[in-house]
Amino acid sequence: MIIYNKPASDYYSPNIFIRAGLFILTLVIALSLIGLLRLLLDDIFIFNSAYWLFLGLCCYFALELSVSMHHHYRSGVDDALVWLSGGLLLGALVMLTDNLINGNKEQVISGLVLLLSLYLTLRFADLLMAAVCYLSLIAFVFFCWVHIPVWGMATMPFLIMIVAVASYLLVRHFSKKTEQPAYKKCLTTVYMLTLLVLYAAGNYFIVQRLSPAAEITPLTDEPAIKPIPFALFFWCWTVLVPLLYIAFGLKRKDVVLLRVGLLLLAAATFTVRYYYHVVDIEWVLALSGLVLIGIAYAAYRYLKIPRCGFTKNELEPSNQLDKLNGGSVIVSETANTTPLPIDNHFGGGSFGGGGAGSNF
Repeated sequence: MIIYNKPASDYYSPNIFIRAGLFILTLVIALSLIGLLRLLLDDIFIFNSAYWLFLGLCCYFALELSVSMHHHYRSGVDDALVWLSGGLLLGALVMLTDNLINGNKEQVISGLVLLLSLYLTLRFADLLMAAVCYLSLIAFVFFCWVHIPVWGMATMPFLIMIVAVASYLLVRHFSKKTEQPAYKKCLTTVYMLTLLVLYAAGNYFIVQRLSPAAEITPLTDEPAIKPIPFALFFWCWTVLVPLLYIAFGLKRKDVVLLRVGLLLLAAATFTVRYYYHVVDIEWVLALSGLVLIGIAYAAYRYLKIPRCGFTKNELEPSNQLDKLNGGSVIVSETANTTPLPIDNHFGGGSFGGGGAGSNF
């Protein structure tokens, strides 16, 4: 791949502020050129797919030059060109397929997004494009399965669960195989999304809203709160999966799994609160905040002494300082150069009190 033809240090990757500025600047320049070209051409070209295909290929060519020749990686310039080229090429392909396919446009569009985002992810290791790739895969499966008569929508949660579990296993497999840091970050992004999609597939609120058994009330235009098939299973899934994420995150010391579990625990709480009004929402938020503060304070006190591989202390900065001090000691011990005496050329002089000659 392009990114690994040269060492990572040879690529230009500025901080987040410069990256955002270059992203906006690249968008402004590219859109200005596209607008100028629009003014020069007739309307007959604008509504032609070849026009948008040409623009997409131009943006892609500029993207290849910025990465291959100018060595941009996550600099803002390549980020903007990735999205511009992908969007323009997608628009051109959608216009082409719109004339060929009359129905099932959702599958076609999600399939095109999947192929384009997969290529751009493999080529340029873009994190957001990796997220789009995985979400378009879920959308493609959803739109293909939903058109199956009678039992397509009824079995949708279980199908999405199977796809999410398969994706999780593939991500774990490739994470162990790859040695490239950029691709590892992409896989981490997809790993987080697999956990979210796996939970969302069995969340009671989502399943009930998408269930064919849900009825629309004429006054609110919202699904009526009615029990769904396998309701007990989906309630257990809603409540227990976040707890399992947290438990396995602590056991494996997996930060992503732990944080996703904590996030989904809040989602499970709001799901239960939506269907069962035990107390007012103000009291729920206040009591939840107090409980979380108490748990955080207890964990902070408990982990003052490292236990089972966990600690409250920041280890990385001290390690870096230790390495820096060790390097300084090595340099000071191995540098044996004796400093030379300084000849300042000062001497005599005939001018009163000056102490220096006229040719100094």
